Amino acid sequence: MTESITQALARQARERPAALALVDDRTRLTWGEVAAWVARAAGWFRKHDLPRGATVLGWLPNCAEWYLLRLACEQAGLLWVPVPAAQGRRELTSIVERARPRVLISRTRFRERGYVAEVDEICARLDLRPLRITVPDDGLLCLDGPLDDGRAALRL
Repeated sequence: MTESITQALARQARERPAALALVDDRTRLTWGEVAAWVARAAGWFRKHDLPRGATVLGWLPNCAEWYLLRLACEQAGLLWVPVPAAQGRRELTSIVERARPRVLISRTRFRERGYVAEVDEICARLDLRPLRITVPDDGLLCLDGPLDDGRAALRL
């Protein structure tokens, strides 16, 4: 039987909790830390009563949160919709309109673009009111909910 990504994460956290798992220019996390972050973030998503299969759109550059959020969404039974950081406004509008995210996550700014302002304008034009999360420029995003046991995890 093939293990799911959430099962693989749990196995790595059990077997190699202190081994380095995820690194970016702001963060270094072990498998144990990744599993704990994902469980708390999945619990945070579940605490907000998002329906199973709801979309979470992430307009982020390559950063630790991109991977952590993807794992947390899967564990919480949500669909992660990643948008490349360099995506243009027209393409971003089309993706937001089609995905109709319940949660939208971005940085404040990236490469001289005001991500928050662009996304807020697009959502207002489309009459969407997703829950908005902004990833901090320094330090790791914290979505601190009750520990999630992974029972809602998507199984593909």
